[in-house]
Amino acid sequence: MLLLVISLLFSRFAHSQVEYMYYYDGKLDKNGVLTVDAKGETNSTNIPGKTIKIDDFSYISSYYSVEDQYFNKDMFIVSDIENLNTSQPLNTSEISCNNVALSHEMGIYGLLGFTYKSIYLSNVYSPSITYMLKNGPSKITYKNVADGLQGFQDREIDQSCDSAEAINYLTFSLYNKGFASTECFPNDVIPESVDQCTNGRQVSKMLKNYKIGQFKEQDSLDIKDLLLRFGAVLVEVLKMINSATRFLLFLNEVI
Repeated sequence: MLLLVISLLFSRFAHSQVEYMYYYDGKLDKNGVLTVDAKGETNSTNIPGKTIKIDDFSYISSYYSVEDQYFNKDMFIVSDIENLNTSQPLNTSEISCNNVALSHEMGIYGLLGFTYKSIYLSNVYSPSITYMLKNGPSKITYKNVADGLQGFQDREIDQSCDSAEAINYLTFSLYNKGFASTECFPNDVIPESVDQCTNGRQVSKMLKNYKIGQFKEQDSLDIKDLLLRFGAVLVEVLKMINSATRFLLFLNEVI
């Protein structure tokens, strides 16, 4: 399974350790129903999560080391960042879709585009969050729920620009359908259909089979290590590099 790491609702992992990555797991079927296994859960505050060791993921590049004082991976030149499509500000119509604006503010938007750039060297058009929302779950159902965990209730999810829940499940749409570009599906409205682009072209599904995850308690050297493994890293608070919660995208096949 390919993984993509980012900052998204992982506060439940109070037992966080430096060597582990945290992610949500569940099965999203073709009808948009997400089935989540709650076996072993003791509270229903968030989606049940899983862990995986960071060392299980190999380096993308062998030309650099965490011991290097400076390293710009050939695939991602820092001076070019401001010119990337993903780096451009949202326009007025995109901001009007609240979940697009929120994904931009949270860093999810940038993390998708920058990870794709760092891995595939392509200046992809800006990520279509509306495409991902449409491909996300329309219903969540739980199995193996222990007595007393009433919070794990089956419920409908509104796939809309204003749904407070829909944006929390982008990891599942990413895994199933990847992300498309804004050239294919503009970010101003949720598409009625995602079978083909609004311009009639075939949909290019980028980072399909990736997942969203989180890392914690990393220092600056650890983050350099993560960059070499995963290509792009989202840090929540840059000024608190030794204590802040941080996130990234990763794409090695290990699970």
